[in-house]
Amino acid sequence: MGNKVLNIIIIILVIVIVIFAVLIINKDKFIDNSSFTLNGENVTLKFNETYSELGCSCIDREGNDITSTVQINENIDIKKPGLYQVTYQCEDKTLTRDVTVSEPDSYELNINYEIDKSEPTNENINITYTITGETFVNATLPNGTITQERMGSFVVEENGLYTIQASNIKYDIFKKEINIENIDKEKPTGECIATLKQKNTLIKVNAKDNTSISKYEYYDNNILINSNSVNEYNSSNKTTEKISVKL
Repeated sequence: MGNKVLNIIIIILVIVIVIFAVLIINKDKFIDNSSFTLNGENVTLKFNETYSELGCSCIDREGNDITSTVQINENIDIKKPGLYQVTYQCEDKTLTRDVTVSEPDSYELNINYEIDKSEPTNENINITYTITGETFVNATLPNGTITQERMGSFVVEENGLYTIQASNIKYDIFKKEINIENIDKEKPTGECIATLKQKNTLIKVNAKDNTSISKYEYYDNNILINSNSVNEYNSSNKTTEKISVKL
């Protein structure tokens, strides 16, 4: 009876020793060394400020760094204020980071323009525009063209009222009206009468034009002798018979 009990005790001790040895040898398989953490905290961006990914760190059960396998997903629109989430997936674990895009300082848009000809002209006029404001989305030109460019130009061929429209992220519409009235493609009509005297010459012009005549240039034998804004010129010198006037 005594030997039988002793044998059982010995068997139990052997089993315990074997189990303990197995645990020692395979201890790493029974210990979870995994971790999954974000670098940094939640992020707040200014309007239209570029988002820079802070990243994360992922370690598996065996203690291996598997950060390179992390899948990161985000749909942040830095031109649209609101709360967004960046999702990090590592094996069967998921983390999220909140990213807030702040409201802009102003939703206002400003439209500035320049025209290449301000004096009366018989040519087309080129209008260059610039739109400023951080919430700009697109512009609509007088011919209906929609563009996302803040700067551009277009050509007008006749007098009239031309409107540039600009839209912001809230779909507010800002307008700039441009009144063009100095295009005159029809030549003026009329006559030039020169009265030659002994010591001087009196030149009178009777002319009509679609726009007001702002300048008269008086020529003697194709040489400019005077330029003014009136339709009459009294030359102090006697001229030749080749008098002409350019309007």
